[in-house]
Amino acid sequence: MRCQGCSPEAVNRALLEKRIIGGLPLGRFYPELSDCMLLCATEMSRREHMDQVAETFAGLAAAGGRP
Repeated sequence: MRCQGCSPEAVNRALLEKRIIGGLPLGRFYPELSDCMLLCATEMSRREHMDQVAETFAGLAAAGGRP
């Protein structure tokens, strides 16, 4: 999913407000991926939490990248 204007840092701040630890911004390791982040989930991840992450991305995308 691509969120125009959403930085990985903005996404992580929005997720942290929901008490969800966000992803790893990849730009530090791969400058060409400065607008990307790595998110992980396991079989122990709850559906409700995954839905909250998806809602956060959708909300940021709708707001043009502003939390």
